[in-house]
Amino acid sequence: MKSLGEIWLSAASDLGLKVTVPFEFVANDGCSFMFEAAVHEFGGKAGMLLMQQWDAAKAQAAANNGYGYSCMQVGGYDRSSTIEVLQDWGWSGAGLAPAWLEARN
Repeated sequence: MKSLGEIWLSAASDLGLKVTVPFEFVANDGCSFMFEAAVHEFGGKAGMLLMQQWDAAKAQAAANNGYGYSCMQVGGYDRSSTIEVLQDWGWSGAGLAPAWLEARN
């Protein structure tokens, strides 16, 4: 079974996303948090941080520092489902959103 990070690296390759796996984030207070992945240019102003197991402290730190967050279970990569998730999160990048983001599957 692939890890959550590996699944999002597959999405990055297929959809041209900017993804960092794993992603260490240092909050404004100096505390460090490790996430399975960061999906840049979607969700929160600073991007979306992904965790496989819910952690309220990590979620709060992410939200307090401009990130969105999501707790996701591991599955396989599915292009259509991934695009739906990205549409739900919304584009937060500086440039134009990818054309596939507006397309309805």
